[in-house]
This record gives sequence, C-alpha cells and structure tokens, in this order.
Amino acid sequence: MRRFEKFFPPGYGYRAELGITGVLWGGAVAVSALRYGVELYLAVERLYREVGSGDFGNRRILREGVWVEAFSELAGWYWMLYLPVLLFLAVMPLYHYCYYRDTGSIYVMRRLPGKGITFKSCVRGPVLGAVIVLASAVLLYFLYYGIYCLGVPAECMPRYI
Repeated sequence: MRRFEKFFPPGYGYRAELGITGVLWGGAVAVSALRYGVELYLAVERLYREVGSGDFGNRRILREGVWVEAFSELAGWYWMLYLPVLLFLAVMPLYHYCYYRDTGSIYVMRRLPGKGITFKSCVRGPVLGAVIVLASAVLLYFLYYGIYCLGVPAECMPRYI
C-alpha cells in the first residue's frame, strides 16, 4: 500500500479513499456483469421456441426471421454504472485541497520551489484512479462484445451492431 503514497498529499490517510474507490469500482463491475449476463441470456432465449414433447423432452429450435437486439441496445446503459466512482474521484481533489488547508501545510506547500506541487499532489491520485477505472470499463465493454458475438447464433445477428 505504501506505493500509492506518492499519489496523495503528504501525511494524508489515503487508505480509506482507496477502499471507497475499490468498493464503488467493484460494485460497478459486478452489477454490469450480472445485468449484462441476464440481458444477453434473455435476448438469446427469445430467439428460440420449444417444439414437441418426445421421449427426451422438449426440443428448442430457432425461430425464423427473428434477430437479436443490437449490442448497443443491450449494453447502452453500461457506462452509467461507472458514474458514481468517477464522480467520487472528481470530488477528491477538492477534498485533498481542503486537507491541506485544515492542516495548515498549504502555506508550506506554496513556498516550495517547484510550480504546481500542491495542484499535482491534490490531483495525481484521483486522475490515476479515473484512468484505471475507465480503462477497465473499456476492456470490459470489449469483453462483453466478444461474448455477444460468441453467444448469439450467426443467423440471428442484427444487420447493424
């Protein structure tokens, strides 16, 4: 955990912030995976119908002339789940600045020879967190698209995706 220390203001208790970010991020990933799995399952199930009742039970066959919803319709809500964690990370630089003001170290930071040291120490951690969250969201989005392409029968793919 000490490797994250350089991304936050000196003396700041960053572990709680990392914990909250992790919970919000993990919640977004878990909810998106569960919701997308259910949405895709229901979309694929609507493509089939059951016929006959033989010795081995009902048989499922594809309906004719039926297409699955486009991927953009199934996963259009996806990005909204990451808003809470991104909003949290957007507010944290202001909280870091207030931390400096409350501890009185803002005056020491302003006297340091480098330009923008206070700004960098307030912003660096939340920006890194936002980049990681957005990168993982994009990777998960492509993973969902791959699952969509593998899970939907080729003859039921929509003309546009």
